[in-house]
Amino acid sequence: MFYCINNNVIFDPSKHTLTSSKFYPEKDTKLNQPTSRCLSLLIEKKGCVITQEDFMNEVWRKHGMEVTVNTLYQNISILRKTLKRVGIEENIIITVPKKGITLTAQVEERSDKKFAPTPPHLAPTPQAAAPLKRKGGFSLFLVLWIVLLLALVALALTFHK
Repeated sequence: MFYCINNNVIFDPSKHTLTSSKFYPEKDTKLNQPTSRCLSLLIEKKGCVITQEDFMNEVWRKHGMEVTVNTLYQNISILRKTLKRVGIEENIIITVPKKGITLTAQVEERSDKKFAPTPPHLAPTPQAAAPLKRKGGFSLFLVLWIVLLLALVALALTFHK
């Protein structure tokens, strides 16, 4: 099972990867296992505030590990930074003071890793996708060098007389 986050990033919890539709869609970004489990828990309980204790139980204790609360917040920080790096600019992981953490993203379950097609009115036009070319860039450069050279020659001749 895969999860599409904000119709922009695919999360594969079995491989602990994020795949961006914007940046390097052919390349996965790997999460460490605890960070991946944090994201899985946030998705599973989307819209609910998850307490520190619930994170500790589900992400670490269930797997035989005992860690500090600082480790939890380090993993949440890693998750936020990684989501930003793969193209989710807005903060979708919200800390609710003295209560816990919640996920505010739009999340869809998917059976495959494919992104939904972009609607035609939002798809880039061929002109927009083509790189911009500077017209006359080299010619202008050459003309300026010739003018500068002629000015220097004229200046040299003026002082030489």
